Amino acid sequence: MEEANKTVTPASFVCEKCKGTPSMDQIVQSVATYGLISLITDEKAWIGFNCPLCEQPWTNIKKFKREETTQFGLELYNRIASNLGTPVYHSFPYSVHLPVKEPVYVSRYMREIESPVDKLGEEIVYDGEPEEYPDDRRKLYSSYFFGLEAFGPEIAIWWYRDEDIEKLAAYESDTGLRAFPRYRLYDNIYSAIDNFCWQNRLHLDYLKELNLDWPITYLLSYSTKKDLKKAFDFMHILDMSHLQDIPEAITGEIHLIQSSSGWSALPRQTADIISDTYSTSNTVLDHEKISSVVWANFTKDYIQDLLKKFSEMFIDEYIALSKRTDFTYRAVWQLKEKYLSDLKKAIESRPERQKLKQIANEDHRLRVLKAEKCFPGVKIISQNIEIDDLKIKISKLSKVSTERTIILLLGERGTGKGFFAKAIHEASGRKGKFVKFDCGDKQETLFKSELFGHVKGAFTGADRDRKGAIEKAENGTIFIDEIGNLSLSLQAAMLGFLQDWEFQPVGSEKTKDVNAMVVLATNMDLEAEIENGNFRADLHDRIRFVNRKIPPLRNRKDDIPILFDHFINKHDSQGNKDPSFEKITATSDCIKALIDFDWPGNVRELEGVVIGIFDNREEEDRSPIDVSDLPDSLFSISASKDQVDPKSNKLSHPSKNKYNHLPKDDSILIEHEQDGMKRKDVAQKYGVDQATVIRRYSNIRKKAQI
Repeated sequence: MEEANKTVTPASFVCEKCKGTPSMDQIVQSVATYGLISLITDEKAWIGFNCPLCEQPWTNIKKFKREETTQFGLELYNRIASNLGTPVYHSFPYSVHLPVKEPVYVSRYMREIESPVDKLGEEIVYDGEPEEYPDDRRKLYSSYFFGLEAFGPEIAIWWYRDEDIEKLAAYESDTGLRAFPRYRLYDNIYSAIDNFCWQNRLHLDYLKELNLDWPITYLLSYSTKKDLKKAFDFMHILDMSHLQDIPEAITGEIHLIQSSSGWSALPRQTADIISDTYSTSNTVLDHEKISSVVWANFTKDYIQDLLKKFSEMFIDEYIALSKRTDFTYRAVWQLKEKYLSDLKKAIESRPERQKLKQIANEDHRLRVLKAEKCFPGVKIISQNIEIDDLKIKISKLSKVSTERTIILLLGERGTGKGFFAKAIHEASGRKGKFVKFDCGDKQETLFKSELFGHVKGAFTGADRDRKGAIEKAENGTIFIDEIGNLSLSLQAAMLGFLQDWEFQPVGSEKTKDVNAMVVLATNMDLEAEIENGNFRADLHDRIRFVNRKIPPLRNRKDDIPILFDHFINKHDSQGNKDPSFEKITATSDCIKALIDFDWPGNVRELEGVVIGIFDNREEEDRSPIDVSDLPDSLFSISASKDQVDPKSNKLSHPSKNKYNHLPKDDSILIEHEQDGMKRKDVAQKYGVDQATVIRRYSNIRKKAQI
């Protein structure tokens, strides 16, 4: 690439591939469509754009003396600004993608912006510079001309050497993938999509991931809270209905409307607000018609499920588009319209709905399998979407630094917080140990000794120095379980460590620091504990920002059959010794009884049931597990609150009941089943416990098979 020695004109950009010379009009059109590369030092500059004469995208980039580019740059800028709009600097997604095969020298500065467009001052030029910077910094080319406007969720400025630019330019031309930031026309719809994709996937800083606005919570008619922020945000960008700028005041506002059946949430439609402005466009009218159908069905479960899964597919396609040198706003517009149209098809046609759900489910499953590869040593058995999403979020740790990171796991007892903590450790790639520490009910000196360590002579019996759990977790992860059980005085010690990442072994005057990731867990409602004066608000403030809630088993009942089967295989000692033995299964009645139970002890309790079953059966018994094998405790919480003895938590049988036994005639019970009576209703009718009813129906089925 030869350096020009005269004032830059369109003739300076003879394409090395097609050998053509573009006109100024062609250059203007190319820059307006695909963007402009401008890399500058105090003395020199590289100017580049997609060659408008080549059939395939080709990066036509040349090096000039900086003063030679002034007149050309002003003419290009003015012609674009006067006819099409103002070019602004855009670095996304190049700040996270540098697709080059050979290492190149780059330095990056990033800054988050709050407004749609922003300007950066000269004072940050050398912020965050690496130690390997060359002595003569003025020879580095900056991708951003300070003082011009920039847009994106974050602004990334890159500095290059001459040889790096040549490598990257060759890479762009050979692969059709972009390696340089560009100046582009600003567009509100594209900017909103840009931000959505950044916040929901490409913002790899795990700690900042949740430092967004608080989730929007809809109160639905069945009186359960549901976080629909991601689904709403995705639907909002799909609903944006014009490529021109939309006033900043227009946002997808939310109105909660009270009805006789409770609360429902209806978003205010962007299309309704701007319909008067763009009513002459048939495309916009079609768009509004489609979006109104989708909004009307927005709170339906299958639409929520599709929106959540479609959003991930959309981000994948958006990233693939935005990496290409022939990337345009029109392609993004067509992409979002395709997803909006698919949602309408899902609403209006059941076969289309099933087809789209299958596509979305297959894509989601592949995404989960990819996430699970980040923690291969931990097998989390589930097909629940909340657990799947948790796996995907955990897998993000493989891409970021987890030094001195705090993660809080929330979940009832027995939900498997320890498993998720191990998965977090594995996904982080930390080289140190995974160390578990249970807060429990420990005396203060013992607690501090076990957590922080002690020196010889610190207390009676301390005959040598001993490392605590924190020090053992150096370069690894410490899992501190049941932090909600800490006394207030020990909470102060915990807060001191988490604030400064320093600790003092018991009996020592020296302070030590540690490089570790901390995973905390509790089954308590910490906010309620704060209200009751049992938990420090400042400690909660320190640990609450990155939290993951594990759903209880009663909220993911589809997992019960696969978990039960997993635990059967795990504890079948004879089958594990000799694979030729017939696999032990469970009857349908047994599975139904398991699903009907609420599992206050969650997954741990379910595993305990399986262990008890194997303890109570002969080792040679390979018959299916039936209701009769289940413990009576499973049927104790089977009626509504007004039918349960609060002291025993068991079904009460009022003395006024005229039966207290099941009818001898099986046909009566069969008739109840055909009438749709549930097992607990039959039990209530005849004054017996539900276990008796389930066993009787099981026997009826066995008789029918003889």
